[in-house]
Amino acid sequence: MAENLDPVWMIMFIVRIVFAVAIVFFMSILILSLSISLDDDQLKRFSHELSENILSSELAESKGIISEAKLDSFIANSSNLISNVYPGMGDEAAFMLGDIQFGQYPNIEPNFARHCLIGYSASIRELNGDRFWDFGYRPSGLEEYGLADENFKSSQESFPISVMKRDGSLQQAEMELRVFIDPMTRYSCLAEMAKTTKEKQELGMPLCTISRCTVSIRNFYDRNNYTCTIESPHQGSSDAEYVACRYLPGVSIIPSSLTYLKDEKKKLVAYPVKEGAPYSDIMSDPDNSMQISQDNCDSLKAAWIATDADNVKSVIFCMEPR
Repeated sequence: MAENLDPVWMIMFIVRIVFAVAIVFFMSILILSLSISLDDDQLKRFSHELSENILSSELAESKGIISEAKLDSFIANSSNLISNVYPGMGDEAAFMLGDIQFGQYPNIEPNFARHCLIGYSASIRELNGDRFWDFGYRPSGLEEYGLADENFKSSQESFPISVMKRDGSLQQAEMELRVFIDPMTRYSCLAEMAKTTKEKQELGMPLCTISRCTVSIRNFYDRNNYTCTIESPHQGSSDAEYVACRYLPGVSIIPSSLTYLKDEKKKLVAYPVKEGAPYSDIMSDPDNSMQISQDNCDSLKAAWIATDADNVKSVIFCMEPR
């Protein structure tokens, strides 16, 4: 039967198959490029929306004009809030959370200009003076090991503004906004949404590029004002290095140390947990923190996940197959 096939028909069939494969390949590349472009455009759009929010917020004297006195008050109040919650904080806390006594800005994104997924920092500089004000999310200078660069997205935009001085004069200034989507903003958004919606929230994890990747999430020094990632709490020490922290008041995180292997397809799931839920502290036995985290997930998912009728006490993160 094979000898009866038309060679011309066979050649045309092969050409059509090759053409179809080429079209699929081209569309895949186009969609990927569009996705990257959309991410960049999303951050740029957010920068412009954010600038509008700040310039019409409680910091503004009138639209487009920021008040020096209100800026000073906001920075001082934010710094006092941090100092009161973490009295006598050392250099680590001062670096992660900010302290104007050390020339650092408060790591606080105020409610009048905040996004669940996208973090930002704002820097306001007088052009002809020596005054400046900085506040907002402090992204990590130490990226989580094993994650590719595409998991860390950022954009930077500058806007001309005016600052009204205490004597009523106007000073030309510039407001620089840096916006970020990174692992910390994704994790904190999961926790925030899990608590507010009383529903589990899921995040597909990027493929691990090393033999094993670890995700460790907790509050900063067990106070529910900041959600943080920490590095390697399971290596035989109760001390842990904080990688990044984001201001998220009122959300209590059950500490966890989760892991997945190279090329494993996993998702991170944040569960709202009812009041009174029992769990084990992973820092009481750092060498077994991953197993304790898994045991906490198994026991709490069995009986302690909050529903609409429950008060949400805390949020627990679990690593599950996709």
